[in-house]
Amino acid sequence: MMPRLRLGHTKSRGGCLRCKQRRVKCDENRPCSACLRHGIDCSLVTDNSGPSLSEQNAPQTPLPSATATPSQPSLSPLPLSPDPNISTLTLSDSPGSLPSDPFPYFAKYILPQPPHTTLTASIPDLELLHHYTTSTYLTLAPSATSGHKLWQITIPQLSFSHVFLLHQILAISAFHLAYLVPSKRQQYSLCASHHQSIAIQGVRAALASISADNCHAIFPTSSLLFVGALAASMTCPDEVGNPSKQTPTFDDLIDTFLLVKGIRSVLNSSVATLASGPLAGFFQPPPAHTPDTPQPHSPILGRLSAQMQSLASKLLPSPSLTQEQIVIIQAEIAHFIEMTAFAAGAVPESPQNQVMVSWPIFMTDGFLEMVRERNEAAMAVMAYYCVVMHAAAEDYWFVGGWAESVVREIDAGMDEGGRWREDSAWALGWVRGRVALG
Repeated sequence: MMPRLRLGHTKSRGGCLRCKQRRVKCDENRPCSACLRHGIDCSLVTDNSGPSLSEQNAPQTPLPSATATPSQPSLSPLPLSPDPNISTLTLSDSPGSLPSDPFPYFAKYILPQPPHTTLTASIPDLELLHHYTTSTYLTLAPSATSGHKLWQITIPQLSFSHVFLLHQILAISAFHLAYLVPSKRQQYSLCASHHQSIAIQGVRAALASISADNCHAIFPTSSLLFVGALAASMTCPDEVGNPSKQTPTFDDLIDTFLLVKGIRSVLNSSVATLASGPLAGFFQPPPAHTPDTPQPHSPILGRLSAQMQSLASKLLPSPSLTQEQIVIIQAEIAHFIEMTAFAAGAVPESPQNQVMVSWPIFMTDGFLEMVRERNEAAMAVMAYYCVVMHAAAEDYWFVGGWAESVVREIDAGMDEGGRWREDSAWALGWVRGRVALG
């Protein structure tokens, strides 16, 4: 394409420095009209010697365009906020836009800016990050643990190098605000769903190539996805954008279990790297108990272990189960009981929280498949897991409402008078407060 000819214009190199920087024609008055209009000092007055030869002959570097051309996309990151109507801070194209600048001493500190320069991060996203680092992180770990520092400081630092983790942090913060501020539930839940969707896309790609570099970000992202999936069922909007406190279903819980399989993948491949990296605090062994130290005891988990052992005793003989299925369920029950014992020693103040988070991560694929097929023996085990969720809801805001809804559905799906019905009925009675602790 031929360049446009500019008729009636004589090229001059005698203009002031500010007009040269802005690439506009200077009338070369002393001071020039443009500097007078913007209320700033004109170099034609402050520098009576005029521009030097080096300045006159230096090549002019154009300011960046306000919009990128199709062949050269902008390198600036997109705003994290999903709302295009959110206001962002805008810098004017000149140091002063008032007819008379009452603060001229600011001018020397202002660099030339392209028109309509905006912050890449929106104010609502900064609000979410602030809320996470001052409030939400406290809800993700038991009190007085090293986990607080990891969730508040270390993990946000990691997120600046792995944007999928940053999006999931913002999602959890938005879900938390949706829980805390019912009047803004729609606004926050939509924002949370947006960020979580982006996070899932990013971590899914990262899981395909787990490495020593990204495993430290994949692990907390997958953990927060578990939190987000539970929180979403209470606060997420419906298909037309209307907020509603949905009743969690059994299928929702299974979907959540499938989502956290990413945690198991990164643990299986990178646990040694994780244990020696920035998140090493999550992998420290529990304090050893001396002979004089009373062994921790959790009445809830102790009662559950007894119920699970009773369930295991009913597996043989069981004409409705194959030998392979019996082996799978026996192994899962043994793993569940082992995990409750470990949690009671590792986090004696709230062992049910540890079990609620950890058991789905290490659930075997064979057992998960039996659950998806609605095998009643596997469903009975799931009913006992709902008792754990019910206990954890006292500490975790994102678990409320799950236990009773899911165990009620499990109990309703059992054969009347079947050998597994008494297990689901016991769990439902516990959740509804009809079973005494003893």
